[in-house]
Amino acid sequence: MTEPLVSVVIATWNTGRYLPETLDSALSQTWPRTEIIVVDDGSTDDTAARIEPYRSRIRYLEREHGGLAAARNAGVAVAQGDYIALLDADDLWTPDKLSVQLEVAARHPDSGLIACDGVEFEGETPLRLSLLGGPLGHLIHEEGAREVSGQFHRVLLDTNPIACPAQTLIPRRVLDAVGPFIDSGGQDYACYLRIAQRFPITLHRDSLVRCRYRPESMSGPREGRARKWGWMKLEVLHSHAGRCTVPERRFIARRLVPLIRSLAYYAYMGGTNGDRAGAVREIVQLLRTRPWPPTALPYLIGLLAPAPLRSGAARTKQMTKRLMRWGSVNAFGRVERRAPELDRIVPRGARVERVAHGFGYTEGPIWMPEGYLLFGDLRHNVIRKWDPSVGASVVRTRTGYADADTPPGAGMGSNGMTLDGEGRLTICEPGNRRVTQMEKDGAITVLADRYDGKRLNSPNDVVYRSDGSLYFTDPPHGLPGEDANPKKELAFNGLYRVAAGKIQLLSRDMTRPNGLAFSPDEKYLYVANSDPKQKIWMRYEVLPDGDIQGGSVFLDLTREPGQPPDGMKVDIQGNLYLTGPGGLWIVSASGRILGVIRTEKEPANCAWGGPDGRSLYLTACGDIYRIQLAIPGVLPYRLDPASGVG
Repeated sequence: MTEPLVSVVIATWNTGRYLPETLDSALSQTWPRTEIIVVDDGSTDDTAARIEPYRSRIRYLEREHGGLAAARNAGVAVAQGDYIALLDADDLWTPDKLSVQLEVAARHPDSGLIACDGVEFEGETPLRLSLLGGPLGHLIHEEGAREVSGQFHRVLLDTNPIACPAQTLIPRRVLDAVGPFIDSGGQDYACYLRIAQRFPITLHRDSLVRCRYRPESMSGPREGRARKWGWMKLEVLHSHAGRCTVPERRFIARRLVPLIRSLAYYAYMGGTNGDRAGAVREIVQLLRTRPWPPTALPYLIGLLAPAPLRSGAARTKQMTKRLMRWGSVNAFGRVERRAPELDRIVPRGARVERVAHGFGYTEGPIWMPEGYLLFGDLRHNVIRKWDPSVGASVVRTRTGYADADTPPGAGMGSNGMTLDGEGRLTICEPGNRRVTQMEKDGAITVLADRYDGKRLNSPNDVVYRSDGSLYFTDPPHGLPGEDANPKKELAFNGLYRVAAGKIQLLSRDMTRPNGLAFSPDEKYLYVANSDPKQKIWMRYEVLPDGDIQGGSVFLDLTREPGQPPDGMKVDIQGNLYLTGPGGLWIVSASGRILGVIRTEKEPANCAWGGPDGRSLYLTACGDIYRIQLAIPGVLPYRLDPASGVG
């Protein structure tokens, strides 16, 4: 049987400086039968000169500038291959990319789209260590599936799981069936939707692509991507709805509600910062969307009403806040009030905002005194920094597992983090099975990695007592297979204390000890048990010497549907904020449930932050949420009101 021919289609426009490296990656493929087609879409840089050394090994088409879709269509039109592999002119493949994907295609001959994983990079710095997102990416990375295949049209209507067209391999017969690329910013997503509507699609976890980040690219700079991609998705879904069944159109209409609300919010914030006319135009455009989105209207009123109704700055500000609250009961979360005392903690109208998203699995948040949030990305094995003014970036790689960029287990990246009394970052490293401290000069000091001569399981969360002693939990979550992993050396999952360089076992009673926090007066230590069969939080009395006694069940949510207990925090009045089944549970020091913040994705951990310590940040799957509360939290350092940070 003749091996299939793969046509590699590279559309380029003024990306000459990247093109040689891209061509080298395409020409170095181990698959023996390929043809490479480069379509120059009217470049005015040195593309022609850069491509000259490759002319004998590729097919080079020059045309007047007509846009990316037209250039791709021109390449596909002359392609002779059984499969089409798209490669942007600045992206790269590993040498086995096509070989691996054709093996996957052979296992799934009916699939209309094969997509692999990859990384996003800038220069020598990795920015994202996975390009597969959404529920399908979750199945691969969190559930351990090697590949997933099926009818996923409804899933793609909700989320595009493919970040980069270089990840894809498409049978030529499928492209002929679904039609050419359509000129729009979201043309890749539109093509994937048309394919998923008629064919199964397959995603596999092999990392075979390096997607280059360029601020000047079509995707734009990171800080503006959410807004730009939101408009692209709105355009694509509106266009695609005409191809859908009535139930599918209803599903699209429901998904557009939070999208339009988010875009209206972005426009409103831009208008309040200066470009009011542009913001009004954007919101008016949203209000022309069908079905009509009433939640965009308050943002328009908030921009326009102050001028004719100006009777004092205070009145205008109050009116705008009321209008904003009316329009901002958003899709990222809602507050479930179970006791009147909650109003003194979570003000009426408090909003759950999504401040960042698109990560692997976020955990271990800590607000730094300099005014930014650090958090771990377990799946990508990095620590990220989120700065309110510039967005997210990677600050350290291989943070939980030192032997590879991508760990063999989903829970092996860095987890819980805190600061000691000198402001040094303390990190739980599940894959490395240790707790470490980052010194001021960047050096790493190991604080705990063994107990009784045996390696720890996978330290998960950490907190300091005011006397400088360190408390941490050690469940098996970072070990593939957990308790069944043959490399597990301890017969239990413990709660530990480190003082004066010595490690002390405090408790081995919990099946999955996880998040932990002290009461404000440090009389009690609370510990979460992340066991789906025993969703409880324990409370221990802390003795003067730092030991604990009298463990009792503080809260039991075993019957609640959803994830088991995870991270937690405490406010200055002793109320607890517990990530658990279905959201963030707010519980008084006496154990009374005051309310639940139900977020779009279940939160795994939380951290106090902001200028006054009243902003609560939540890490939830690949997202970061924030809600402003009325009571400040207990921080691992003191806020300096004069500094304006913290």
